[in-house]
Amino acid sequence: MTVQLTQSGQPANYNATALTLNDMDPVALQVDVKGNLKVSNEKLTAGEDLTNDVLKVEERYSYAYCTADTAVKSGAGFIHAITFSPTDAAATAGSIITYDNTAESGTILNTYYIPAAALVPVTIVLDVAVGTGIYIGFTTTADVNVCVSYR
Repeated sequence: MTVQLTQSGQPANYNATALTLNDMDPVALQVDVKGNLKVSNEKLTAGEDLTNDVLKVEERYSYAYCTADTAVKSGAGFIHAITFSPTDAAATAGSIITYDNTAESGTILNTYYIPAAALVPVTIVLDVAVGTGIYIGFTTTADVNVCVSYR
């Protein structure tokens, strides 16, 4: 492929107004008034929001609501956050353990202790990768729930 040269023999032109071309018209590269090569995308970039002139980046997670021992995910993944909430006025003392496993054993990622008193909802951001899976183990009764956001 050869570059179409301008009338002056240069590889690029400056045109104050945009060119209107027909099929098979030869054309030299175009530059702006400062000599910078003009380049533009014909299509939107993935995630582009033209209205607000930004590329959007957002976190997306699945979630699991647990009130008893639960295998949340099997296989490698990522835990973003865990929220602990009461389901009645006074929680039963115990703990909720998060494992990197598909069963209630193996690598412990987090242990949250539940007091035998009023429990205020608490969210813990872990942002950790898991290699085996995600398992939530309860030693307290079903008056505490856990919401795990993961992918």
